[in-house]
Amino acid sequence: LQYKREAGNSFGDPRLDFTLYTSIRNAQFDPLFDPNGVYAKFPTSLATAWEKENYPCVEGGYCTPSFSDVDKPSSQPRNLFLNNTGLNLKVAHVIDEATDSLFEYGFNYQNLSVFDARIPKSELYRPNQVYTDDKGQKQIACSLVDNNPNDPTLCQRGKANGNIYGGYVQANYSPHKIITFGAGVRWDAYTLYDKDWNHRYTQGFSPSAALVLSPIEPLSLKITYSQVTRGVMPGDGVYMRQNDLRYAKNIKPEVGSNAEFNIDYSSQYFSGRAAAFYQALDNFISQYAQNLIVTNLSQAIRIYGYEVGGTFRYKGVSLNVGISRTWPTTRGYLMADSYELAASTGNVFIIKLDYTIPKTGINLAWLSRFVTGLDYCGFDIYLPNYGTAEKPKTPTDLAKCGSKLGLVHMHKPGYGVSNFYINWSPKTKSRWKGLLLSAVFNNVFNKFYVDQTSPYVMSPDMPGTDAIKRAIAEPGFNARFEVAYKW
Repeated sequence: LQYKREAGNSFGDPRLDFTLYTSIRNAQFDPLFDPNGVYAKFPTSLATAWEKENYPCVEGGYCTPSFSDVDKPSSQPRNLFLNNTGLNLKVAHVIDEATDSLFEYGFNYQNLSVFDARIPKSELYRPNQVYTDDKGQKQIACSLVDNNPNDPTLCQRGKANGNIYGGYVQANYSPHKIITFGAGVRWDAYTLYDKDWNHRYTQGFSPSAALVLSPIEPLSLKITYSQVTRGVMPGDGVYMRQNDLRYAKNIKPEVGSNAEFNIDYSSQYFSGRAAAFYQALDNFISQYAQNLIVTNLSQAIRIYGYEVGGTFRYKGVSLNVGISRTWPTTRGYLMADSYELAASTGNVFIIKLDYTIPKTGINLAWLSRFVTGLDYCGFDIYLPNYGTAEKPKTPTDLAKCGSKLGLVHMHKPGYGVSNFYINWSPKTKSRWKGLLLSAVFNNVFNKFYVDQTSPYVMSPDMPGTDAIKRAIAEPGFNARFEVAYKW
């Protein structure tokens, strides 16, 4: 639901923009195997003490753990719901219509609810509730939260509810046509009622500033700084049933800062852009860094990057070329890939050729993307103690990266992939105005490649296993045809 009111030409006649939204998403997962079926069979003599204690083992015989014994959460059915409701209110007052100078403020509210409808009520325990476990022993739910975060008797409510309350004030002003100033601040508060019956609250302010210079008409120079504060919110729905995922007591708000410098140039036949940026991320809220305990990451994240590109145009033909690169780092090293943060990539080259056939409404485009290979030692944010006696390095990691704790050898081959696009829309005065026919041919040369932005990691606690350091390959040649009509 949306309401818009356009602004007048005076400060007292503001523009209003109000949006109310809601969505309900559902996903159901059922195991394709019997959770109680035998996962593996191995002689008791080869079993560890932990396996003998936790798996079905016969002394002098075999251990026969089931799928549920090995990975209980993965063997349980799920019926997940993610409900999202909120509203946005924006108000903009005109300071100077000639220079688009504005004074703006607004309010945002969002509610997020995550729950698993498949969790039986028998698994939902309140704090200090007395119950009987599967061994017939009396237990007190939540009694060991502080001492043993992996204890299976901990309580849970099977759902999590979060709210975000935010407001902002910002303004931009141009004292002269060649210069524009902008500044603002927003405040956000996050409340969470987590799956373990705990209430949590985080909040923070986020300032921003910008300076735009246009010394000549086709050239624009822009310097910006912004800060973003994010609090703790409901996690992935698949973890609602997992006893060993919980939130640390004193979670701090996550703070991200971004500084960027842009140069833009635009003329009749050529437009170009160059940008460099620096991002800092502190107190990142992670659910993998400490054995599925949602807490702040101890390592500070620093990301550097740039992009340069240009577009040449002549009549119906345009050629776009560009190059970009980012360096996500921590503790002075490139980061090893992670689920929640950036994956390291090589230099990315983009070439796009576009041609519109006159008087036909047909547009043809060719897009090629080339990525250079990477071979480096990355720091693993999930396992900073990788290389100790408890987590020894593999021979490859030790040979490539030395004994420095936390360093993992990463190798990502380079690749090049091309796509072809055909679009047709009738002439403006045609009775079929609004019709669009599209054909997309992806990976035209059927290349086998793994996108470097796909994390080369599967398990956060097993960084040194070659079988783990793989990512899923992208599809080979594939085509898509679309028909769209707008009226």
